[in-house]
Amino acid sequence: MNRKFVPLLFVCASLLGEEIRVDVTDPVYKDGVLFSDKGGVIQSSKMRVQARNLELKEVDGAKVLTAKDDLFLSYGKKFFVGGSFTYNFSTKQGVLDNGICSAEGVFIDGQKIVFNDDGSVTMDKALLTTSENKETPFSIRAKTVSMNDEYNVQAKGITLSAYDTPVLYFPSYSRTVNKKFQIDPAVSYRVSWEKGLGPLFLMRYKVLENDALKIFWRGEFRTGTKEKNYLVPRGAGSAIEIDYCEPDKQLFKFASRNFFAYDSFFNDTNPKKYRARYRVQGSFDGFSDNKKIETSGKWDALSDRNMRSDFPTQMFELQTLGRTEGFVKARYDTAFTSLYVRPRINSFQGFKQELPTLKVAVKPYVIPKTGAIFENYFKLGYLDYVYADTLHGAVSDFGSGRLESSQILSRPLQLGIFHATPKIGFKEIFYSNSRQNQSQFQTLFNYDLSSFTTLERSYTNFHHEVKPYLEFQGLSKPTASYNDIYIFSVQDGYHNLNQLKLGLKNSFFKSNEFSPLPRFSCDLYAYNFFQAETLQTAFPKGYLDLSWSYPNVTLQTNLGWNFQQNTYDHANIALSATVNEYFAASIELRHRSKYEWKKDNFNNYMLDVARPIDELLNSPLSDQRTTLFARWQIQLAPLWTLQVQNHLGWRPGLPFYHESKLDFYTTITNTWKLRLSYMRTVRTNQYSFGITLI
Repeated sequence: MNRKFVPLLFVCASLLGEEIRVDVTDPVYKDGVLFSDKGGVIQSSKMRVQARNLELKEVDGAKVLTAKDDLFLSYGKKFFVGGSFTYNFSTKQGVLDNGICSAEGVFIDGQKIVFNDDGSVTMDKALLTTSENKETPFSIRAKTVSMNDEYNVQAKGITLSAYDTPVLYFPSYSRTVNKKFQIDPAVSYRVSWEKGLGPLFLMRYKVLENDALKIFWRGEFRTGTKEKNYLVPRGAGSAIEIDYCEPDKQLFKFASRNFFAYDSFFNDTNPKKYRARYRVQGSFDGFSDNKKIETSGKWDALSDRNMRSDFPTQMFELQTLGRTEGFVKARYDTAFTSLYVRPRINSFQGFKQELPTLKVAVKPYVIPKTGAIFENYFKLGYLDYVYADTLHGAVSDFGSGRLESSQILSRPLQLGIFHATPKIGFKEIFYSNSRQNQSQFQTLFNYDLSSFTTLERSYTNFHHEVKPYLEFQGLSKPTASYNDIYIFSVQDGYHNLNQLKLGLKNSFFKSNEFSPLPRFSCDLYAYNFFQAETLQTAFPKGYLDLSWSYPNVTLQTNLGWNFQQNTYDHANIALSATVNEYFAASIELRHRSKYEWKKDNFNNYMLDVARPIDELLNSPLSDQRTTLFARWQIQLAPLWTLQVQNHLGWRPGLPFYHESKLDFYTTITNTWKLRLSYMRTVRTNQYSFGITLI
């Protein structure tokens, strides 16, 4: 056979701006028609056609290609096989009979596939699958399917069948099958199974999406057990999601999640009781044109305290929410101002309301010729501490207007090899109400000093850094006792304090390694409290923080010793390791003694010096407990992965508790990702699964 390249003028020349190349075996050219039945390839800039029978001719001034037998066609990054193919190079339109399209792992079998002039393709009477085998137990058929250049698939008249039996019908569905153009699917599904409550079915549907606005609707339906019948309705719910972002300057963003349901709930105090439940949550952020003024807010209204954990977070919940609050911040050349409000909208919660609080912080001023820095701020607000309704009658709410002024003067100094920064300050706080039902005025001084130096030496394989340091914090005796004023937060409970922290930190860095983190660090430090009645031993608190960091293993420890009681305060040990490409794990142990207090700020010792030890031991602040966290992941097979999380804990006199979560992931036909999950909580067991198109 002679394989010839045919340089025919009407083929190789520009046709409507597009060049066609022909490479066929034993071509025959007669009466303006190029023909070959021995096979070949005809291609343009976008399309390549390979077949055993090829015919290229001119019809009414247009160049028309007909190909059949052993047909293979590539159109962009979509691939086709089929019976016969006709294409008009002038109009850029064509038809493929009995064709199969392959694009990004998705196969679409169409009785008739139409190639449109805009680059999209339309398939009639289509069969969609991710399996290379046409005969599968599950099938998805559609009346029509279209796919554009961005791989957005739109199907209409969809029927899902199992063993040739129709199971589900959808009027339409849209999905992008190329990760480069991936967007949220139009419809997503989730099924979970909660012990004693039966299966919960969830569906999320895209109502609207454009450059600025996205709206999703979510529905859920629960069936329960009744004489082994799992189709008995046990409740339903509905939700709406809204996301908006100003398309031009993106100066305003808004998000909202609103949910209502009437059903039973696994995490409720009575999991089998039906009740109406709701959640209204949202957030917004806005900026002025010059970005100097910022507004933000978020809200989270719930029907009950257990509602928050009722959302599968990967489908619905705004992760940043939890409290209801609003901010207005303004940044000017001379000052920073903010207005903050935090009201209570859930009656089962108890906390400090700020209704509102205004803060003005003047720009730090450097006093000429001295190097001293002067800082000044003012805060004005009304604070209202409210307790949960369940405590009504047991404790009383309290509120007060609060005006605070603070002035601080500091001067960084270089004393030889030592860096030192002394600070002195004065704070005044006025309360419009107090425990004596009268106004109170609070004043106190603070006097601080921090100093450190750094000693370094380099060796052949590592770099050693030693940093001795001290930090002194002093507060004068407040003019008003903490027993006379209302304590809204740690910013109100002041007490006379003279606290000294001495420490020595060693760090070892690997030579020729540009990581800012050391391979090994050891921080040894201790606290002394002068004139403290509750902590009379010299340096009653000592701590040791160790960290080893290697490419595959990290070990961190935090140890605290109480020299006054001659026992530990706490012991934290965390180990993380990547054994190989198939297995990684981490385990963390947290142990607390009865002398460790539950504090929001671990390094704030105002509580330790203000309250007697016996009083704290007999309060809920005594944090005697042990907690163990374990997480590991193992790749069981090339496409099988298992993730396990465990949380165990115990305290003297209380029951042992254990919570776990297992997630199994696998890939089906290289296109579908299957997830099987089991979660055990202190109240129930949950089972769920999900399947996602990769």
